[in-house]
Amino acid sequence: MKSNSKIKQLLTRSLLASSVLFCSLHGMAQQGRAVMADPKLGTISFTDMAGFQLDEAYIQPNELVKLKIPVLNNSHGQALPAGSCKIKIGFGSKLVLDPSFDLNATAMNSYFQWSSSMNSGQLQITGELIEALPANITNVEVALKVKGTVVGKSTITANFLITNHNTFTVLSDEDGTNNSSFLQYTVTNRQAPVSVTTITDVVKEGCSLNVSFSTDREINLVKYEVEISKDGASFEKVASLSAAGNLSYNASFEIPSGLQVDKLFVRIKSVERNGKILYSNVKNTNGLCKVQPVKLSVYPSPASGVDKVMIAAAQGSFNGKYKVKMMDMSGKTVLVKDVSLAGVQNFPLELVNIAAGKYLIQMSTADNVQIGLLKFEKL
Repeated sequence: MKSNSKIKQLLTRSLLASSVLFCSLHGMAQQGRAVMADPKLGTISFTDMAGFQLDEAYIQPNELVKLKIPVLNNSHGQALPAGSCKIKIGFGSKLVLDPSFDLNATAMNSYFQWSSSMNSGQLQITGELIEALPANITNVEVALKVKGTVVGKSTITANFLITNHNTFTVLSDEDGTNNSSFLQYTVTNRQAPVSVTTITDVVKEGCSLNVSFSTDREINLVKYEVEISKDGASFEKVASLSAAGNLSYNASFEIPSGLQVDKLFVRIKSVERNGKILYSNVKNTNGLCKVQPVKLSVYPSPASGVDKVMIAAAQGSFNGKYKVKMMDMSGKTVLVKDVSLAGVQNFPLELVNIAAGKYLIQMSTADNVQIGLLKFEKL
């Protein structure tokens, strides 16, 4: 009996030791797993309920707006483990969450569990990562419906915190400098000023206009259109540029033949995303075209093994009907060709049955005014 009792004690101790060893090894295995990724936050912004961007310096009291915070994870192809992160958003002292807004409806609510609390006199929204956030999330926006309640200035702060508070998989952050974002804002009764576009310079060369203009703000602007008019009342679009977040722009174009007049009016039309149109100041310029004399060149020269050469305008352009004549050095005509060209810089001249030697190429207008004489050699 004593022998059986001792055997049972030994078996019990062995099983207990095995269990402890298994748990220890399992825990070590779990704690040894690690993920390297780069969770980060983008630029915070405000939009109205239709999605148009608002100026953060002119948030209207009691106006419902959307607060957008881009959440990203696009490094190493690694998902963020559940329980490894939290996002904390502080509203500042002038904003509150709209009472009708359901936090459970917040974007990414399948990954983050959202809650709210008051902290140091401001509302704080916390999102706890409860499901692994996939890799290569490049721009998902957390959008919250908020409104200003107190006139004044404050700051929204957002932080993507690596907490590893409820996970055996340890998350390491590749770049800890991009986990925070903030936005200073002002709740005010003053209306936001509209964008002001100003023409800074108009330069005319020949029949071309180069218009330079600047803008003081590009909120919601999608494009600019350059318009010109010969009477200051009826304008015609001649160029279009997309808004690209620049402080200044430049547009070059040819003056249409119907607008080549003594006095030309130039303006910029700015178009907002919602279709609203704003106009710049009007600048005047001389719209008459001063045709530049054409300076000719020919290439290749000398030419070998080719069946055509290019006649080019080194200055000006070809626009009209021309006669091209090739002569040998004795003055004998070996080729004549009539060409009709419309605003081109060059055109091909076919070398049909032209023997090797040196030649002169003469080019004249339709009324026999010579515009150039070129030397050419065929090898």
